[in-house]
Amino acid sequence: MNLVKSYNRLDESVKKRWPLVLIGDGPEKESILQIKSEHIIIQPFLQGEALFRELSKGGVACSPSLREQWGVVIHEFAIMGYPMLLSNVCGAATEFLIEGYNGFLFDPLNQDSFFEAIKKITSLSDEELELFSDRSHQLGKRISSEISAASLLSVLYK
Repeated sequence: MNLVKSYNRLDESVKKRWPLVLIGDGPEKESILQIKSEHIIIQPFLQGEALFRELSKGGVACSPSLREQWGVVIHEFAIMGYPMLLSNVCGAATEFLIEGYNGFLFDPLNQDSFFEAIKKITSLSDEELELFSDRSHQLGKRISSEISAASLLSVLYK
């Protein structure tokens, strides 16, 4: 809910350039519908090809999790080259986000922290966003099936 509340604090001109697209049918959906603005779009839960098409439109990835051990979606966002806004409780953030390099961290319980992170990312130039995107993609390649398999097999050579 803090994502929507923080987003709604942005200037109208920023919201016009940066619509908030939410994907899913989680327990917060009804509450969000009550406070959403014209710049907030709620997509239903999407899978497979439909989700890939939506994510291929680009933007910024945001995970406002209140608790999350790892979150494979963060790795997926990084591989796709998304600049990121991640909750500071996302375990995968330590691997796939470097503060100010490819995104920003925020405290999901602190609306001001969330708002400041949103302001930072929406104030980046197109060139800076492209650089953040490239950096996310590079960080996403830190873990791959080839590297994981090699790591697992390395125990055989000891």
